[in-house]
Amino acid sequence: KGLNSVAHFRLAAPATLAILPLTDVPDDFRNHLTTYLFIVEGGFDYNGKILSPLDEKKIRQHLRTVKDKVDVVSVCGVFSPVSNVQELRVAELVHEELGSEIPVSLSHKIGSIGLLERENASILNAVLFSTAQNIANGFSQALQAHNINAEIFFWSKRRHINASQTRAIISYPH
Repeated sequence: KGLNSVAHFRLAAPATLAILPLTDVPDDFRNHLTTYLFIVEGGFDYNGKILSPLDEKKIRQHLRTVKDKVDVVSVCGVFSPVSNVQELRVAELVHEELGSEIPVSLSHKIGSIGLLERENASILNAVLFSTAQNIANGFSQALQAHNINAEIFFWSKRRHINASQTRAIISYPH
């Protein structure tokens, strides 16, 4: 309840087909998720060399199949922390096909080099987007109700953000 439906794009074909997204996520949690998983051409090698170009036509087709079915899109490319160009392009395609208001969780902003961990984190980030927004809004309203004029900050392992930035952290562009 309260979890976002997510379209996830792994930019990795023809590589990485043996292990599906969300493989390490416990079944009792995964079974409560509404996810549309797509593994499409794309990704980079560890040295920044392109593994496979994006098939924008196929990505657009997949986006059209999930239009009005998903709340958030997540994207994870092989070695996207080395080169984020393809992830950023997919985010542009998402906004062209689904509208500029749909949030996009980009894996290169969330994790390090490991594909599965970064991918699962980007999907879970997308699934929990509305919950995070509601928490941030709730804190803000509680402070206002008590006439406290203060910024709210959330901390993660990598950095801190203020509550007004929560949408910007998940959502491209920012």
